[in-house]
Amino acid sequence: MDGDGRATVLELAPAAPPEELERLEGELGLPLPRELRATLELTMGIEGSAPSLGRFLHETFRMSIPPHASLVDDVHDDRLFRVWRENPGATARSDALSADDDLRGFAEQLDDRFQIVDLRSPEIGMGFSWGRYGPRTDVRRHGFLRLFAYARPERKPGLVRRIFG
Repeated sequence: MDGDGRATVLELAPAAPPEELERLEGELGLPLPRELRATLELTMGIEGSAPSLGRFLHETFRMSIPPHASLVDDVHDDRLFRVWRENPGATARSDALSADDDLRGFAEQLDDRFQIVDLRSPEIGMGFSWGRYGPRTDVRRHGFLRLFAYARPERKPGLVRRIFG
């Protein structure tokens, strides 16, 4: 499914010609891993999957080429922690009420405690900190769409207040 809930049709692209694989190995200065070579001998890509598969492979190869900077390493080394520290892409419920139909419909089901994260078209390294407020964080998802919300757990009165309140 795409970000709008429509079915995505995936088709295998043609196989890589042997001379293309040799050129790639020459460019990299090392042989391709066996699994990657087998995959490329079957197909050079998956059509209809958005640019993420090709971009992922591009970034994977960048790890082998000086200066060895790659978004794959960046995600592995830092972006996970950035999501938990900074909470990128989180939107207040009140702001989501003036967004597109799906986002607005989701926000209408929530109260003002919630922050919403729209992952329908995520950038590399995006995510949401589903446990931001500990193990009792209130987490919701809007059907099968990649729209998520989370909030502090509702505060319940303590034992003393329940007894004497």
